Amino acid sequence: MALIGKRILVHFEFPQVYGKAMYATIEAEATATPSTDNQDAFLVRLDSPFQIEGTPCEYFVALARQYGDGTQSVFDVSTGEQVWCYFVRISPEQATSNQPCDVSLWRGGLACLGGINLIGPLDGDAIRRYLGSDS
Repeated sequence: MALIGKRILVHFEFPQVYGKAMYATIEAEATATPSTDNQDAFLVRLDSPFQIEGTPCEYFVALARQYGDGTQSVFDVSTGEQVWCYFVRISPEQATSNQPCDVSLWRGGLACLGGINLIGPLDGDAIRRYLGSDS
C-alpha cells in the first residue's frame, strides 16, 4: 500500500532537553517517500504545526527505529501496525525539494522519538471527538 496521501497519527515524545518533556498526538499526512529505494523513511506534514523554542515544526521525516528484533519498517504502518520511529524536523524548503527525506547532512536540531499509526476516516472522526473538535 502506498503511503502518500494517507492519514496518520503521529505520537511525539520530546525529551527534557527542550525545557520540559512533551508528549503530543497530532493528525498528519504522509506526503512523500524517499527518492531512493534504500531509505526506510517518509515525509510527514502535520495538520497542526507547533513551535518549540521559536522553531516552527510542520514537517518531519519519519525514520525506522531499531528495536526488538529490528525487522520493523516505517512502511509497516500500512498494515495497521503501530510503528516506532525517529522523527527529524526539516524546513519547508527541504520538504518541497526533490529529496525531502534526505537527512544525511543532519547534524543536530530538533528530533525526537515516537510512533505512527495509519488512520481511516472513522478513526479520524473519533479522534476529533475525543480532542473536542468537530471540524
